[in-house]
Amino acid sequence: MGQHYKELAMGRWSGRYGIRGLVCLAAAATVVAGCAAPPKATVHAEDTLLGRRLYETEQAYIYASSERAAAEVGRNVVTAIRDYQKATGHPAVGKGLVIVTDKNDAAYADRMGVMRMIRCYQDKESFGAAATWPADLGQKLTKAEKEVGPEVLDQILLIKCSTTDMAEAVRQWNLGNRPAAGAAWVLTMPTGDLARQAIHGVMQKAMSQKDVTLAQKVLVVPLAGLIEAKAQQAAEADREVGVYLMLAWNDPALDEEAKKAVFQKYGKRKGEAVAQGMSMPGGMNKRSATSRPASEPANGEPTSSTPATRTDS
Repeated sequence: MGQHYKELAMGRWSGRYGIRGLVCLAAAATVVAGCAAPPKATVHAEDTLLGRRLYETEQAYIYASSERAAAEVGRNVVTAIRDYQKATGHPAVGKGLVIVTDKNDAAYADRMGVMRMIRCYQDKESFGAAATWPADLGQKLTKAEKEVGPEVLDQILLIKCSTTDMAEAVRQWNLGNRPAAGAAWVLTMPTGDLARQAIHGVMQKAMSQKDVTLAQKVLVVPLAGLIEAKAQQAAEADREVGVYLMLAWNDPALDEEAKKAVFQKYGKRKGEAVAQGMSMPGGMNKRSATSRPASEPANGEPTSSTPATRTDS
């Protein structure tokens, strides 16, 4: 699913993302969701970053704009660590720094900064074999903005996990002496609601195209809730894969080939889950999210949290 969004961001909307492409995008988003319970978090009310508050768990320093968003992402961190330990027998390499972007949250960097962090993530997941991005990337982004609008384009970019070196994260976000400055790795993650919002915007744009017939609109509109739910599920899978990548990449007990093998095996497992979901009647699976418009709030289970006795600002 991330590749579809990347191509759209590169200015390839025209001719590729009509009704048929939208349906394919929805099908590709079907995954099996994780089932870990949300970890308990200590809330550092005065440690804020980009409009987000620090929720510190045993596994990560999570900056999120709400307890719900922190709990949603915290579950995925726990799931990925559990999966990694089960697969390798190795402990986690230390707490991670996780920047969560929910719908209506500010971006964690300007647009080109977001693109650089996405590229850094892609370099890691391909273990140095990522394709070279075009020299006229800025022009392609400008073209994409004209086609889908700046808000939708930014949402498309923000639903992709991204990373950077920890030293760069400390500098970029002025972490200074905050606890998160000592994290072992850094990862940005979208919430499911942001994914729903992004695909909602994509669908609205698709429906506004002149070549879309009334019959096509009648066909797609009733499926909007399901398509958004699948985007939400895809975001959940991407978060777990992202954490798994950080664990493998930073595991001192593995050489590069072993890291690559461990990560690719996990990625294959997720890919098989996607294929399984696509083959089931209606594209549904046992953990399918409830269909609801992107404008409605999520009913996610909040984190059990306790106020911090001491905060770092």
